[in-house]
Amino acid sequence: MITLDIRFIRGIYVNPDSARDMEWPPSPWRVVHSLWATWVARRPEIPRATMETLLSRLLPPPSYRLPVVVPGPEEGVLRIDPDAKLQIHWPRSFLTEGQLEVLNDLLLDLPYLGHPENICLARAHAAAPQSLDGFPAADPPWQMDTGPYREVVLLCPAPNFLDAVNEVSSEEWTPGARPVTYAFPAGWLGDKPKTIRHHPTPVTLIRYRLEGAHLPVTLTLRLGEGARRAAMSWFGRLNGRALSETLSGRNKDGNPDPIHHRHAHYLPADEDGDGILDHLSVWAPAGFSREELAALSLLRYVKVEENQPIRVETIFFAALDRPFAAGHPHLFGPSLIWESVTPFIPGRYAKIRGSGDQRKMVETAEDQIRRELSLRGYPEPLSIESYGPEDLPSWPEFVWMRKAGRKPAGPPGGWRITFPVPVTGPMALGYGCHFGLGQFRPRP
Repeated sequence: MITLDIRFIRGIYVNPDSARDMEWPPSPWRVVHSLWATWVARRPEIPRATMETLLSRLLPPPSYRLPVVVPGPEEGVLRIDPDAKLQIHWPRSFLTEGQLEVLNDLLLDLPYLGHPENICLARAHAAAPQSLDGFPAADPPWQMDTGPYREVVLLCPAPNFLDAVNEVSSEEWTPGARPVTYAFPAGWLGDKPKTIRHHPTPVTLIRYRLEGAHLPVTLTLRLGEGARRAAMSWFGRLNGRALSETLSGRNKDGNPDPIHHRHAHYLPADEDGDGILDHLSVWAPAGFSREELAALSLLRYVKVEENQPIRVETIFFAALDRPFAAGHPHLFGPSLIWESVTPFIPGRYAKIRGSGDQRKMVETAEDQIRRELSLRGYPEPLSIESYGPEDLPSWPEFVWMRKAGRKPAGPPGGWRITFPVPVTGPMALGYGCHFGLGQFRPRP
């Protein structure tokens, strides 16, 4: 048997298609199609034969165990406890341990179901739910509780699903789908609002892929500045020229954010190591509001100086919690050792303090790194050493002075930080850290 446990970590479920009736629970077709799309877009290294085997096991109509949901503040929105699990169960389908491992690896890259706000964490296992309360109406209710039920039509993948998704036309929005009548409890929307958290888990990370870009990694700072301008522009257009404190890093009085870098970091990266920027992450430890997410979801182009606008494609929205970060160790760790991938620039000038034998240099780069790590909640590092990797341009080759704002207080440099325990990123420190400078990467 196969069971999927799905948590909607923002505490809401938005109707995937506003032109149609509310789809709850997510249809089996939507789940299988999302897995297929995730494979095509993000995990093409998984062999096609393996994916066809996995998805073929999920084609029969499954059963459900439903969490309590209640109508949300707007039409087409449901509220759900972010810790509650929606369970989808295929009692007659089986996977080997290796196939189950591949499926769970794929689920780590599944960003949402049906709508960008339906951010989810999912895992697969071979245990049956304690009970089930939603069945295909044609199946005998072998574990159905007594009580009134209602019929709901959901789309399920058809037997020809794998062929249909490869031949889909722009007019066909549900390739390889067939309607199946389900029996669900009559009170499927629930009447227990006290069990529902009122504040959804905030999204803290948005990831983009740069399309057709040929911007060298040395222009990281310029791309970060351009991304901030584009995000602020969209927010202003959607909100009557209002200013977002999270996206801008400034409060209503125009002063810099004083809360220890809780606002947005715009972090371009060269993740395939060819010297060309290929991804952009926008990360805010404090999280983004719904209005800010709307602006960021509309980001399509970023202008960088005299270069042609760079097209960006949204990959996913995520709450950067422990399960998600653990699934992307090359980006977020955890790791004992973190190394510079863009130059660290001191924000303060080094000074000599004391007299005679007591004279010593203070506010060194190492001092400033330790201070920032402490402010951001990291443990005291065991060591901070100078670092210059062979796979990157020399630090002075990077553009490291912003076009506006305060000037840097020291020359660029690279560092290797060793912690007493593994820590999780993202990690960006020093001058320009909100625009891509001072980034560190976990050492494998």
